[in-house]
Amino acid sequence: MNTLENFHQIIHVSSLTNQELIVEILVAIKSLGRDSVDWLLTTLTGQQTFLEIASCAAELKLLPSEWSSSFERIHGYEINKKDNGVDQTQNDESKTSNIMVSTSQLLSNTLQHIPDQSYVKRLELAVEMIECNTITGICLSIHEAASLVKASTVVKTCIRLQSRIMSIFLELCAKQSGDEHVINALASVQLPILQRLDTHVFDDLLFHKSSFRLYDRITTLFQYKDKGDGIKENRSIDTKTRSSALKLLGFVEAANLARRGNQIGSKHGCVITVSKDVIKNNLNLLKVIEKSKDLNVNLDGDDNESTSYDIIVGKGWNHNVVPNGKGGKKRMVHAEAHAVADTIQLFEEDLAFNHIFPFATAVIVELKGDTSYDDAPPCPKCELLLRAVGVHKTCHSTDKGYVKDLDLPPSSDRSLFFRNPIVRIPFRTVCDELCIQCSRFE
Repeated sequence: MNTLENFHQIIHVSSLTNQELIVEILVAIKSLGRDSVDWLLTTLTGQQTFLEIASCAAELKLLPSEWSSSFERIHGYEINKKDNGVDQTQNDESKTSNIMVSTSQLLSNTLQHIPDQSYVKRLELAVEMIECNTITGICLSIHEAASLVKASTVVKTCIRLQSRIMSIFLELCAKQSGDEHVINALASVQLPILQRLDTHVFDDLLFHKSSFRLYDRITTLFQYKDKGDGIKENRSIDTKTRSSALKLLGFVEAANLARRGNQIGSKHGCVITVSKDVIKNNLNLLKVIEKSKDLNVNLDGDDNESTSYDIIVGKGWNHNVVPNGKGGKKRMVHAEAHAVADTIQLFEEDLAFNHIFPFATAVIVELKGDTSYDDAPPCPKCELLLRAVGVHKTCHSTDKGYVKDLDLPPSSDRSLFFRNPIVRIPFRTVCDELCIQCSRFE
């Protein structure tokens, strides 16, 4: 195995807690087959072998590519001993039933024998390897760096270690995405992870110490420019940077919605957003907004600074639903369809189609594990749905650590999309779930 491959394995193991580590080892052993699992759970030798592998893995003496082969080698050796007549005494065999453990017992017993500090030592080693840059060809991915950020927040580590990891992460984002590396860092790591960072590390990240709320920090971030030597200069917020900040707020909200998904597999969230002036210039929209208890809307501020991402008017996430609430085959409701239907439910059909969707932006996020984000352009079905209702501006998460704008092509005859079964049938499912009707899709 080459050194570069070893490096990526070390980074992966270092981003795991001790408990996550032994679970992954168990999964690797289960892939060997039923005989290996039975030997593991019913014999003392099997359980001791698992403990030895876990202890070595915790100290990075065994990497993931070696876990299953090490277990298989010892298992095979024990089978050969038995086949050759070199077996346990009958007294030992009589105790076999007492040795059987469940997988949860096995994990619990093993975890007790692995020092808690080994987790921090793995993390420190990974950081030293990255900072020393002794291996040529190293290319740390956004996901790997985000995993290290998460790892630094799981147990109480020193602030200096967290700061070193965040510096690595910010530098990586700057290399991949240009000057807006702080914004890209926030867009690359999920909100719950950022909230667990030590407050001093987070203060350094966002150059602002007056507030502990993430939304406030993101907004005020754009009021400062670093002049060098640690001096921060207050500056006005231009339209471009304000748009980036508000886009990020929508991005974070969409990510939080994605976590609500009840399905197995990838998690998606979507919000439909419009500018403040769209709401302010329509009395009927204003009335709906004022009555809504679900929307947290602030219409203060200068209309000239309004952007497409000011107001969230619809929310959705991927989830399973049984049509009509009865038994039968589950259908997957996509986040975009859910957000569109949510907007129609709040504003009703005419207002949504005539005064919301033509001016709206769909912000779409896909979670990658519990660490960072992945590419999330709308799928073909959702793209057709968004075009059908008149939403042509979208932005979505990427696996590179930034939010990507994507404009959908307009259509001269949107009714063609309404009649298309691959658009109409899934959308009717979510409309039925929310108990609403949309005559355009009937």
